[in-house]
Amino acid sequence: SDVVSTYGRRLIAAPRPAETEIYKQRYKGMALSLSVLNSALSGNYVCFGVFALYNDPCLDNALDAALQMILSAPVDDVIAYPKLSKAYFGFIEIFFRNH
Repeated sequence: SDVVSTYGRRLIAAPRPAETEIYKQRYKGMALSLSVLNSALSGNYVCFGVFALYNDPCLDNALDAALQMILSAPVDDVIAYPKLSKAYFGFIEIFFRNH
């Protein structure tokens, strides 16, 4: 989760790359980060209530970074790239289903 949080913060802070390089420099990593969170959240590997019980902010930080990444991508760009689209909408579905 720290990797996703750190990557998300850096991605959001970075200036938008040229349109010819945007997938390689921005959306490919975003899709990978969202896919990692999709797997972790949908796999039921962890009881996520434990994070709140022990006041561990890592889940909140990872979810916040993922939502910020999602909000930073225009929907037209998301639809234009199938791998990003699958991770993007998959994360939204999982996020609102369980959390």
